Amino acid sequence: MNYRFLKESFKLSLNTLLENRFRSLLSLLGISIGIMSIVIIFSVVNSLEKTLNQSVTTLGENVIYVQKWPWSSGEEYEWWKFFRNPKVNFEEFKFIYEKSSLSQNVAFVFSDEINLENNNIKMRGVDAIAVTDQIFNIWDLKLHSGRFFTKNEVASSKKYIVIGYEIYKNLFNEESAVEKTISVGENNMIIIGVLEKQGESVIGVSRDYSVLIGNNYAKKIMKVNDPMILCKAESNVKNSQLKFELKNLMRKIRKVRPLSNDNFALNESSIISNGLEKLFGTINLASWIIGSFSILVGGFGISNIMFVSVKERTKEIGIQKSLGSKNQFILTQFLSEAVALCIIGGIIGILLSFFLIQLISSIIPFDVYISFKNIFLGLIVSSLIGIFSGFFPAYNASKLDPVEAIRS
Repeated sequence: MNYRFLKESFKLSLNTLLENRFRSLLSLLGISIGIMSIVIIFSVVNSLEKTLNQSVTTLGENVIYVQKWPWSSGEEYEWWKFFRNPKVNFEEFKFIYEKSSLSQNVAFVFSDEINLENNNIKMRGVDAIAVTDQIFNIWDLKLHSGRFFTKNEVASSKKYIVIGYEIYKNLFNEESAVEKTISVGENNMIIIGVLEKQGESVIGVSRDYSVLIGNNYAKKIMKVNDPMILCKAESNVKNSQLKFELKNLMRKIRKVRPLSNDNFALNESSIISNGLEKLFGTINLASWIIGSFSILVGGFGISNIMFVSVKERTKEIGIQKSLGSKNQFILTQFLSEAVALCIIGGIIGILLSFFLIQLISSIIPFDVYISFKNIFLGLIVSSLIGIFSGFFPAYNASKLDPVEAIRS
């Protein structure tokens, strides 16, 4: 009986919507725009959050960066204190490499800008990264072709270089580059590997436009800018444990007094991740507030249309009641009409979102996608709008006196 009751209510609701096509279309428009706004806003925010988190993971998981400057230090960045910190150096790297029992891999890295040339094709201001051999395990770099440095090649200052995919593409037009010679400033170096294409990164850590040079040879042709020691924790070791060990080792080699502050920084990707989590928590709240205005407009539109519908069909309601229709049936009938209207509007809004997302993706520097979660959210919100907007008109209809309703 309940099934037949609901089926009959929905059938009557859909017939009413089809009979009043223009009015239904106007009602759908407000809901469609509201749901479309919510789906697009949350799709852009979620896509940006995912892109940023993926970019952060390229810094390495379970990796501690020993540097002069901290990535964050609370609400106020006390740069004047950190300015006095000495830069990390190669001797400190060797000390940590030998003494750290919790590190799976340890690498020393610094950077500079260099000029490249091949067959009169020149690239200026290329990001050059001086590395030790274990960096390839820490950054999880993959190769398009060739190989990485060995420990002996780095130690013996071999003139070997690994180039990023976009550099390979620009200088060699995607032809074979391995074992070929390239001019690096005033020096000739042999390409032993080409990195796999990583694509653009929102936070600028893509290696597509970078080259990697062995640390010992790099000291002869590059300035030591932003040196850092990278330590990747053993699989069964927590970052907090590794940080504690590294802190003790750095204080020991720098002979920091017991009550003195550290004169170095221990950074990790979670610092950025936690900051992003707080940021997107605020953004999501703002998105709900912005989306709520669109929903509110659509909800008022549905409510007004339903009140008008009840007024126009007062006599019809009276006849239904005189023939034995219960208040619950009348309530469900009008409520079903409002919910059906909102769900159809929600589906239209979601379909419009797919087209607009394609346009947005072509404008902003990251891919935007509509997840199943956002689609489900749009349908749930549209259903709730239908329930809340249609309840009072439906309730008023169910409470009409049949005699008075027929007379009207």
